[in-house]
Amino acid sequence: MAQTTQVPGSAVPARSLSVFDATALMVGMVIGVGIFGTPWLVAINSPSVGWYIALWVVGGLVSLLGVLCYAELAGRHPDAGGEYNFLTRAYGPGLGFLFAWGRLTVIQAGIIAAIGFLFGQYMSRLGQFDGFGWANLGTYSDAAWAMILIVTLSLINYLGTRQSTRLQNVLTVTLVIAFSVIIVLGLTMTPTGEVPRLSKPFDPMDAAIGQAFVFVMLTYGGWNETVYLSGELKNPQRNMVRVFLLGLFIVTAIYLLLNLAYVNVLGIDGVRASRAVGTDMMKAVAGTTGALLITFVILTEIGTTLNATIFTGARTNYALGRDFRIFGFMGQWSDVRNTPANAILVQTILALILVCFGALQQDGFKVLVEYTAPVFWSFMLLNGIALFIFRSRDGRPVDSYAVHLYPVVPALFCVFCAFMIWSGVSYAKLNGLAAVGVLLAGIPVYLWARSANQRALA
Repeated sequence: MAQTTQVPGSAVPARSLSVFDATALMVGMVIGVGIFGTPWLVAINSPSVGWYIALWVVGGLVSLLGVLCYAELAGRHPDAGGEYNFLTRAYGPGLGFLFAWGRLTVIQAGIIAAIGFLFGQYMSRLGQFDGFGWANLGTYSDAAWAMILIVTLSLINYLGTRQSTRLQNVLTVTLVIAFSVIIVLGLTMTPTGEVPRLSKPFDPMDAAIGQAFVFVMLTYGGWNETVYLSGELKNPQRNMVRVFLLGLFIVTAIYLLLNLAYVNVLGIDGVRASRAVGTDMMKAVAGTTGALLITFVILTEIGTTLNATIFTGARTNYALGRDFRIFGFMGQWSDVRNTPANAILVQTILALILVCFGALQQDGFKVLVEYTAPVFWSFMLLNGIALFIFRSRDGRPVDSYAVHLYPVVPALFCVFCAFMIWSGVSYAKLNGLAAVGVLLAGIPVYLWARSANQRALA
């Protein structure tokens, strides 16, 4: 571990999260707006409806590989620092610092800003409905709504863990109920309105299953954030694997049933032709009222995801401040609120800066996704390799969950991560290189931070 410099008078995280709390956070982190935006990209690259559904099943199984690996890592070393803690223990404080730096400046701030932009886009679209003209705030409406949501949810998280987890539980339960209603409508009703049509017949030879799978996994992304709850979860050695498996089961079930509903109402060609498959499905079965309903579901979904992302993101910043003196401001844990209050504040400021950057681009969401993807998958690969290091050095865990079928499961997970790195670099181009540049800027910062720690201990 790094040479820690625990902030004087600072409290430590209390183990206050139940399995239900943590599962609600995980479901909220994974189920993002992607399930309404990526299906057409998966369908257009799937040769048949059978392939289309099979890819969503395989996506759940591949996610299961990662979930099992991370469950062992979190059970071995439960800590609010999550992946930062794993990387530091496996590779040393240098790589751990670079991860925390990358998460602070690239990954988490970028993801929060990107999710905020999605909220802004849908709020602005709400202005198209009668009686909701106020939702369009003008030229920078998307960015303005992004800032409003980020600040509001960050404030709730700043005020206390109890407040933020209660909000998350309510949002997640509401979201699951809403999805259940949409699924039932989609599986039991036939379209009464027009459905999208392809401009020309689909040729199965144009399908690209590998590309389709990239979008499936993008939609399943976010489960890794659950490890940041291990420092506050009750009995993490036993409960982390329960949270991971229960959360992934809920997500996979919703994704499969929702995609079956899409196909039932629109047909596979209708899914291929639709850029807003959820809206088109609800329009087909319930008209304008259905379209308005799905818009509110999506807004709730985005809020659920963002709240969970803010909650977990600040935990890495806290661990960085706990272990490195120059970031000590972020390493203070509020005993009264049971939150990393200062870490949340820093995270909010950085996310708002990236929102301003995105507002100047043609497509702020796309740019921010390109900015984060290559760095994200690179560190996930290193976490997969870390499991081999821990097994070699410390043996099979006795008092916590151990991955079955070792080393096959972590090896397959690492191969998948390498594939996603290649895909991310190919897609991101200049924005990905900018993120790598920001990450490498962390090297001199680490040398400074290490020197400050050594002087403090001298």
